[in-house]
Amino acid sequence: MNDSAQVVIVGAGIVGSAIAEHLALLGCSDVIVLERAASADTGGSTSHAPGLVFSINNS
Repeated sequence: MNDSAQVVIVGAGIVGSAIAEHLALLGCSDVIVLERAASADTGGSTSHAPGLVFSINNS
């Protein structure tokens, strides 16, 4: 693991992962994402967001 980086993101949830992706798309390659959990953890909001999309009004 590197001792330093231009950008350090704390948390690999939906927001941290999205930030890392956008930075990569912008050309920033010196990024470290830190995550406390060894695998998918249910402590954050990511696992509780099912991402359901449905129509409320058929207009």
